[in-house]
Amino acid sequence: DLTGWVDVNTSKDTWSVKDGLLVCKGLPIGVMRSEKQYENFILHIEWRHMQAGGNSGVFVWSEGSTPPERPLPKGME
Repeated sequence: DLTGWVDVNTSKDTWSVKDGLLVCKGLPIGVMRSEKQYENFILHIEWRHMQAGGNSGVFVWSEGSTPPERPLPKGME
């Protein structure tokens, strides 16, 4: 489930969990973040696009929120 995650600027149906995998519909464009802040971590991620032309990323050391004029946070992607 999405316990421990915070939706920053998408709709409630953008993110879900299916068969233990985090699934994003991609619309509206936006991000979610963990409830906790981390440091000195190792991050291992595997992702795939279900359709050609997709764009996704993982932000680290980023803002916890986004201003209204920017859909994505500042940070390393």
